[in-house]
Amino acid sequence: AVGACVALAQDYTVFTILRFIVGFFNMGIALSTYVMMTELFPSQQRSIPCCGLQIFWAIGIMLTALFGYMVRDWRHLQLVFSLPNLPCAIFVWFLPESLPWLISQHKYNKA
Repeated sequence: AVGACVALAQDYTVFTILRFIVGFFNMGIALSTYVMMTELFPSQQRSIPCCGLQIFWAIGIMLTALFGYMVRDWRHLQLVFSLPNLPCAIFVWFLPESLPWLISQHKYNKA
C-alpha cells in the first residue's frame, strides 16, 4: 500500500520518506519469505525450493529493466510494481502458522 502511495507523492520530501518506508520493510518481507519457504519443506528437500525462490527473485530483477523500458513514467512504473502486491497484503492474514513456530509457542495441539 505504501508503494502505491509513492506514485502519488507531490514533493521530494514525501517521496523520500515513502521510499524509505518501502525499502525498510522490503528486506523484512524478503527474509520472512525465505524463512517460510524453509519451514514448509523437510531439511532434506529445502535446497531446490529455496534455490527456485532465488531464481525467481533474479528473474524479477531482470524484468525490472524491461518494465522500466516499456513504462517510461516513473509514477506509472511505481504503480505497475506496487499494485500486484496489494492482494498479498490481504493473503498474509490467512497464512497458517508454521509448525516450528507453533511448537516454539507450546501450541502442540494446533501443530
